[in-house]
Amino acid sequence: MLENKSKIKPLSPLRSSDRRRIADQIITDLGITIPSEEDGDKPEDDNDVAALNIGAIRNTLLPENSLSARFTTTAGKDLKQVSGTVYVGAHPGEEQRVLWIKLEERLIPTVYTLWRNPMIVPLLHTPDVVLQKLRGGADLMTPGLARGPPFPPKATQGSVVAIASLERPSVPMVVGVCEIDVASLQEVRGAKGHAVRGEHWHGDEIWAWSAGGGGGSQAPMELQGWEVNASVIGLTERMDSVAMDDSDDESGQGGVSVHQDVIEDPKTLERNNFVEGEEGKPYEEVEVDRKEFSTKEIDDTFWKAFLYGVYHFRSTNKSDQRHGLKFPVHQSAVISNLVLPFLPITTSAQAASLNIKKTSWKNARKFIKALEKARLLKSKDRDGGECVVLDIDFEDPTITGFVPYKLPKKDTTGAESGGGGGGKAVTAGISPSDDSVGQKLKKVELYRPKEQLAPIFADSNASHHAFYLPTELRPIITSYIESQKLISDTNKKLVHLDPILANAVFDGSTALDREVLAKGSVPRDALIDRILKSCSPFWVILRNDASRNQVKANPGHAPKISITLETRSGNKTVTKLSGVETFYVPPQPLAEELQKSCASSTSVSQLAGSSPKKPVMEVMVQGPQKDAVIKALERRGVNRQWVEVIDKTKGKKNATLKGGIGGGLAGLGLGALGVWGATVRYPAFRGLTVPLRAFLVTSSGTFAAIVSADHFSRSFEKAQHPEEQFEDSAAKARAERRSRQSSYERFMTFGKENRYKIVGVSWVASMAVALTIVGKSPYLSTAQKLVQARVYAQGLTLAVLVATAVFEIGDKNEDKGRWETVKYADPNDPEHKKVLEKRVHHERYSGEDQWRDMVDAEEQREKERAAAIHEQEERDRKAGKIQHKKKKEHKDNSKKDDGKEGSGKQDEGRKEEKK
Repeated sequence: MLENKSKIKPLSPLRSSDRRRIADQIITDLGITIPSEEDGDKPEDDNDVAALNIGAIRNTLLPENSLSARFTTTAGKDLKQVSGTVYVGAHPGEEQRVLWIKLEERLIPTVYTLWRNPMIVPLLHTPDVVLQKLRGGADLMTPGLARGPPFPPKATQGSVVAIASLERPSVPMVVGVCEIDVASLQEVRGAKGHAVRGEHWHGDEIWAWSAGGGGGSQAPMELQGWEVNASVIGLTERMDSVAMDDSDDESGQGGVSVHQDVIEDPKTLERNNFVEGEEGKPYEEVEVDRKEFSTKEIDDTFWKAFLYGVYHFRSTNKSDQRHGLKFPVHQSAVISNLVLPFLPITTSAQAASLNIKKTSWKNARKFIKALEKARLLKSKDRDGGECVVLDIDFEDPTITGFVPYKLPKKDTTGAESGGGGGGKAVTAGISPSDDSVGQKLKKVELYRPKEQLAPIFADSNASHHAFYLPTELRPIITSYIESQKLISDTNKKLVHLDPILANAVFDGSTALDREVLAKGSVPRDALIDRILKSCSPFWVILRNDASRNQVKANPGHAPKISITLETRSGNKTVTKLSGVETFYVPPQPLAEELQKSCASSTSVSQLAGSSPKKPVMEVMVQGPQKDAVIKALERRGVNRQWVEVIDKTKGKKNATLKGGIGGGLAGLGLGALGVWGATVRYPAFRGLTVPLRAFLVTSSGTFAAIVSADHFSRSFEKAQHPEEQFEDSAAKARAERRSRQSSYERFMTFGKENRYKIVGVSWVASMAVALTIVGKSPYLSTAQKLVQARVYAQGLTLAVLVATAVFEIGDKNEDKGRWETVKYADPNDPEHKKVLEKRVHHERYSGEDQWRDMVDAEEQREKERAAAIHEQEERDRKAGKIQHKKKKEHKDNSKKDDGKEGSGKQDEGRKEEKK
């Protein structure tokens, strides 16, 4: 489907509630079953694995820190424009990829999702030659289906299916939608028609997208879990794989024999090496805790975890007066360092239940206030509804007498979710796949001599094309000076200039050069520094035991990691981090660690202005997290001196203050001038009290200060983030047209586009001018002056309206107004001879008529829904007529039987009477 290049808009973080909702929709749409221990059913097959809880399945389908973005592309033979949503995510240790595509309310998995989540959709097969055509955008025809019938029972019409080749039957390469009921096919030979419509495949734009711009990942040769010719029963169920044996059968009649062999996972076999004689299970049991904690139990757990955290720091840092804590401590740091690492979490279910939002306090601030009420600490409120801890009473009896409990190990599931670890690696949330943690880095600055310095290096048998350290250049220069006997006899620190040094180092372009050339000598240290500056600078970052000969040198000076503090949406501060790729630090695992260590949301996106071929990723963390970011970088071998911190929050405060002061002074001046003029002109105004007149002056100053401060604040944000200022294509086109117009054409265009504004402004201006002129007459009353001024203003307004009407009539005659009649060929006419007309509204800006498109689309859906309901009612009505006819016949037959029965009884009654 995605044949042309898709336009994907900037990514935005996906909220946790939306992620859960989308994951639940995927589970419902694909019919993924979630077995539960409460059902009481034991697995019948030895290859069934234990049930996964709903949270684990959600994370597998759509991991945390997922992003979303809208995209547009063209589809079909008529290249119809379609739009949808892509969901981007990364599993631990993997690169960000597009995992799901949403088109017309249908969620379609990509090949990356299918490679990681086997058996979530039915799997069909086709020969490799056909698969190559499918990867070019073709649809799968019914004769191209292989290894069937029978086909997977869930491969019904409208269902999402995966397609693999016969050469690699367990690796899905194409994702599509069934055009027919494939499951009910009894024969594919000789059949005609489309079987599967391709939506996404290995090799399209969605597959090739990556956050780093490195292209798509190659498909694996084989995947465990995709069962060939097996129906999709559930995400956690496995069936026997089909193995094909090409050897001759015993009867000698030839053919292919099919054996059902169980494919054992080597890791599973290694896990199940039980004691000899003990029967081992062929899968690893997963303990699922179904217990729901009450609010009181969650409160007690968080309270004990805090006591355990303080007890831990008090016990491990006895020599320090503050026991290893640096006060004040932010509320997020209290939760992430003193509470979460000491929660007794052993399962994923417990990790979901033990959440600060499920306590009676609901947030960290109220939890800290409760601890302060118990006199365990002292806190202070800050702006924005946050608080910090100023001190902790380490000698409180509840802390000194605390009895520690057992915590889970670091490698357990609960530890990774936040419990256990004693506040070390698990607290930081370091991903086990992040190999940058603990690395040793060394920044080396190199210099390469220019061509003019070649004779100096040739004298020492050194190449001027090589890279040298500053300490290596000094002996080479000293050797040249000594060999040419350039050292002064009177002063050993002076060096006489020869023609080579004079031409190569001192070109005479500056006053200092001319002075040195006039003297003919220069200090040795100054000469060496000047030669270093004339060399081309290079740099390399050496990792662990690498040497500088193994790493390619980069020109220029070594870059620094940039940490920027900015203010967004009022008083919210964000921390941006960029440039970590140079120091072998992957951005995605770093963002995941910062999310857990800072207890705030993070996102990874491409840095604005970076090259698409070699993009630079930017990590954004909510809140002022400069210290946490620097600590995370130091754990990855980054020296603090290699980091550049830019604080833009102070600049915004200064700009706001400057604008407020300037606007306030201007408002005070205008207010004082207005009050003075009104006092001189109007006797009634002179009767006002002095405090009231002073209030009018100060009110104007206050109002002007508020407006000016807000204006300066917004202007500062726009200047700091020019990439966020959107300019649509229509505005760019209008600006380009204006640049080619003459002054008269621009004047006329401005009048046409702003005709109604001109009418309103002209009326207000004419009223003001008329009042000024009429107000000087001493013979007219106030009412008469208003009437006279209104007459004058109406005359000018009428003239402007007439001019506007001329513009409107001219546009209508030329068909160039807001609405234009266009002609187009009827798309339903195969010969394209029929011509249709329609009215098109010209947008003043991109998206002006978006509501019209939304209304039209909704009306079309309502029509389709009404047509479907009407069709269903017709079918029900026809079926009801048949049932009504049958009921009527049955009723008539019953009446006949009742009549016969009644006549028989009457005859018997007469016989009795006669007797």
